[in-house]
Amino acid sequence: MDVRAHKVVGFGWAVFLLLAATVRGAAADQVRLSTGEVLEVSVVRLTDSTIVADHPVLGPLVIPREHAALISPPWSAGLDPTAEPAPTAKTDAEPQPAAEPAVQWKRSVRLGLSGTEGNAESGSGRVGLEARRSSAAMETAFAAGYLYATSEGARTKNRAEAGVRNDWRFGESRWGLFAQGKVEYDEFQDWNLRVSGALGPSYQLIRSEATSLRGRAGLGLSREFGGESNSVTPEAIVGLDFEHKVSERTALTAGVEWLPSLSEVPQFRAGGHVGVTTVLDRAAGMSLHAGIADRYDSGPGAGVGRNDFEYFVTLGWDF
Repeated sequence: MDVRAHKVVGFGWAVFLLLAATVRGAAADQVRLSTGEVLEVSVVRLTDSTIVADHPVLGPLVIPREHAALISPPWSAGLDPTAEPAPTAKTDAEPQPAAEPAVQWKRSVRLGLSGTEGNAESGSGRVGLEARRSSAAMETAFAAGYLYATSEGARTKNRAEAGVRNDWRFGESRWGLFAQGKVEYDEFQDWNLRVSGALGPSYQLIRSEATSLRGRAGLGLSREFGGESNSVTPEAIVGLDFEHKVSERTALTAGVEWLPSLSEVPQFRAGGHVGVTTVLDRAAGMSLHAGIADRYDSGPGAGVGRNDFEYFVTLGWDF
């Protein structure tokens, strides 16, 4: 090929490249970013969530739809606007839904009042606070309450307590581990203040959607202040906790606990309760609670009864 032929071929390639650049510039698309900048790009693909395009300097781009708007029509890039968007794989640029908290607390406050006037005058008030959280690994329950009662103008009850218990779960196993602690104040006991705690293994005897029965056993310590004995007492603990959903609105709960002294055999403490909870207004978080509880001490001290029964009806509000 002579020099003239080479010049003709070179001129032809130059014209072709110029035309290609002109056509490409005429067919360029404009994308306006949420920050205000406008990019000259060539749109390759549109999806429900992204704009896939080529930029002459930045190269291939994947722009989330929520951060950009296509100014020029999509058919300027040879796309059919009536065609369904092609499925695309998720990219790191796509926003991901926020993960729900793994553990959430459920809290409620309970209040109960009662009284009589006439031949006999009496009154009582009860307030309680409960909180519970549950996850695949553990369950935590906190409860605190105060009871005050009078009869013929004289105080007959003045009691407060707060306790917490944590149950650890081992996957799908029925076995678990528990730890608990409690602080009690009672004006009408041989002692004024008692602190106790225990830990040990637990076992799920019944586990279904409607019914739960868990047994636990372990070792613990207790100490009374302001009474005849102010020393630390080692104790064993054996307990059962029962829950049953009677219906969508009503649940039955019961529990029993036996704490024999390991240093003063055969003295022991025990407690039990049975109660029913009915949801009155789910939207308002209002519920009705009724039940009976008993505390027993085989060696309560001089002038103090062994049993301490309580009957209660309270209204509760979730918050």
